[in-house]
Amino acid sequence: MKSNRLSKKALLDLGGCSILERVVINLRASKYIDEVIITTTTSTEDDPIEEFSRQKKIALFRGSENNVLNRYWDAAKLFGADIIVRATGDNPFVSYEIADFLIKNHISNNSDFTGIERDKIPITRKYSFTLKATTLNAKSIRSADLVLLATDHDAFDYRLIQENANLIVDTRGRLNNSPKVIKA
Repeated sequence: MKSNRLSKKALLDLGGCSILERVVINLRASKYIDEVIITTTTSTEDDPIEEFSRQKKIALFRGSENNVLNRYWDAAKLFGADIIVRATGDNPFVSYEIADFLIKNHISNNSDFTGIERDKIPITRKYSFTLKATTLNAKSIRSADLVLLATDHDAFDYRLIQENANLIVDTRGRLNNSPKVIKA
């Protein structure tokens, strides 16, 4: 629920249901996902997510505020999950088709970890548009003319970005003042 840009965005209405509910609906359409479990923090800020889960009868786990991986692991142990699919609760475009593609490959390859490789996101719908995942590392950052920080997400290594980018437009106020950082 904590967001600097849009407070409580996971519970905002999007076409008659909350964004979080849309994520759950999308994932429940999967052929491979037996149960959707919402994981959130023990912070009181996330109490509305617990209330939402209770009202919608969706399994819920509350855990560490600072260690997302530990929160997922603890939830998996509690619910007896053997495969974990991570989908963020504030992204209404979570695709069960892509989840199914990844899970199917995960099972058939007997993998320990499965993710999306660069340029290998499958086309799953009748509408075609190019999607591309890029690895965020020092080399990929240095190869860009400009890095635009349009999100404030703890999953990014902002120190790595600041140390390696040629020019940065920081719309989220995450970076220290520097000649190569433009605050917008």
